[in-house]
Amino acid sequence: KSKEGHDYFPTPEPLGQKMVEWAGLGEGDRMLEPSAGHGAIARWKPEGVDLTVIEPSDELRSRLMLAVDARRTEGGTFEDHALMNKYDGIVMNPPFGTGGKLAVEHLAKAFRHLNQRGRIVAIIPEGIVEFVPEFSVLIAEINELLAGSKADAFNALPTWEAKYDFIKN
Repeated sequence: KSKEGHDYFPTPEPLGQKMVEWAGLGEGDRMLEPSAGHGAIARWKPEGVDLTVIEPSDELRSRLMLAVDARRTEGGTFEDHALMNKYDGIVMNPPFGTGGKLAVEHLAKAFRHLNQRGRIVAIIPEGIVEFVPEFSVLIAEINELLAGSKADAFNALPTWEAKYDFIKN
C-alpha cells in the first residue's frame, strides 16, 4: 500500500494507456477518471477529448495537475461528484475497499455518469464475481435498465448490453 492515499495502488502506465485505448474515445468525447491518483491513466487521453479528473489526496492531486491536460480537476471524492455530470468514457482504477465492495460501489456510480453508448473500463479485484454478490446484482440491474430503455426510447439500439471481461495478469 502506498503512503500517498488511502487504498491507493498506482496503475502501471502501460496498462493505463491500454485502458484508455479500450475506452474508444475520440474528438469531442468526454472522459472521466475518478480517484485519478498521479495520472497514470488520464495522461493517455486522446487529443480532442474533454477530460475531468477527481483526486481527494492533495499530494496526488498536485502531481496529477502537472501530469495531465484536464479541463477540470476536482478535489473531493467520486462519491460526491454530481450525477448531472455525464461522460462518454470512464476509465478507472477505483479503491477496492474490503473484499472489493468499494470497487463495486464505484462501478455502480460510474454507470450513472455515462452518456448513452458510454463505456467504462475499470481495474477491479480478481474474484469479484465469485465473492462480491453485489457485482452480479449490478450487472443484472444494468441489463434490466437497458432492456427497459430498448423497449421505450432506444428501439434502434437492440444490442445494448452490460458486459464484463477479465484479463488475467
